[in-house]
Amino acid sequence: MAPEDSDSRQDWVLAALDSYESRLLRYAQRLVGDEHLARDVVQHAFLQLCLQSPRELNGRLGSWLYAVCRNRAIDHKRRNCRLESFAGGGEHEAASREADPAEILETSDAGELVRRAIARLPERQQEVVNLWSEGFAYREISEITGAAESYVRVMMHRAFHSLRENPLLRPLIEEEADVR
Repeated sequence: MAPEDSDSRQDWVLAALDSYESRLLRYAQRLVGDEHLARDVVQHAFLQLCLQSPRELNGRLGSWLYAVCRNRAIDHKRRNCRLESFAGGGEHEAASREADPAEILETSDAGELVRRAIARLPERQQEVVNLWSEGFAYREISEITGAAESYVRVMMHRAFHSLRENPLLRPLIEEEADVR
């Protein structure tokens, strides 16, 4: 496809929108914690894509979109963090490592339990697990985050270890082991 051809370029961007929009929205919402802000972040990524040539991205469209989305989300988080600390906010409670029985009863859906456990991981571990769950390989996660592939592997190892030890997930893991 010739980059000069505006119709084919438009088709390329629309195809990327169809393929990646919903996945990028999920990813951005996990990063920023707000649906409307996540939409803005994803919109920014696709606007940036309109300025790119398909030839320049050379098969890296997915990782490029995720990287642009991630960088924009980080910019928003930094800006909000400064505003929160200026306003006197930003107090965060440490997550308890013990399972809250009421929380377990409240949440019987296994997927929701896993999402909650992932949300308790440190931010960098959450990020690599979320990208991995979107189907990216370690090399691609490295490209998206700008971290060395070995660092991504260490973060994944630590995240999986923490998830295996999480009291919310322990009953699910033990149940799965019993089935085998």
